[in-house]
Amino acid sequence: MRYPIALLATSQLACASAQPPAYDQLIIQPVLLDSIHTIALFPLSADVDVPECLDSIAEHAMTVRLEAAGFALIPSFVQQEIWMRITEDAGGFYDPITGELDEARYAAGVQEFKAELATKEAPDAVLYSQVETVEATAVAGHARWDGVSESVSYWLGDLVLALSYVIAIEDLDGVPLFMNGGGLGVAERWDTSSEQIASVPADRLCAEPERIVRAIEIALEPLVQHVTAPPTTP
Repeated sequence: MRYPIALLATSQLACASAQPPAYDQLIIQPVLLDSIHTIALFPLSADVDVPECLDSIAEHAMTVRLEAAGFALIPSFVQQEIWMRITEDAGGFYDPITGELDEARYAAGVQEFKAELATKEAPDAVLYSQVETVEATAVAGHARWDGVSESVSYWLGDLVLALSYVIAIEDLDGVPLFMNGGGLGVAERWDTSSEQIASVPADRLCAEPERIVRAIEIALEPLVQHVTAPPTTP
């Protein structure tokens, strides 16, 4: 399973278009995570169309879970407002005639953003999240992936497309500290009435917010377990 995440790193910003790195397994750096106390949340990104409700429900669920684990959080709108102001002050980062990105001006904007974020908000780390299309294993009419399972009726293949909510945390130098995903729901299933594959709209997540909350809890569980575990005695 492969998860791209919109990461800030040294030259990109989750608020802007980015080419993210790939992820295919749980990442957790216990020693480095022990020094993290304040986390800046970034706006949700997705490789598919997702309903607006998903971002607000997910951020609320993350806030509840992470604050209960002892972290202080800076909401995503704070980072978004900083980036929008920097973008407006720069007059945008794309050439109005060619439409091409002005690399030098954009890089300067990113550096200004990082400096302002570090100075005014002083987070120890940043958290990015993305809804990603993944391949789930289909067995006996059920798809299984990222800690969940869901019926896909009389599915004949071995793989089915599904959606996962992926969370990544980095320090301010772009060092990965944590990354994991939780299943949201299948993106397709066998329609018995038409006897063909039918897509499952992501809009259903608004009517089933428990799916979003469950995905957040699954994704964050290894992190929460680590930070809330009693200290080991030598």
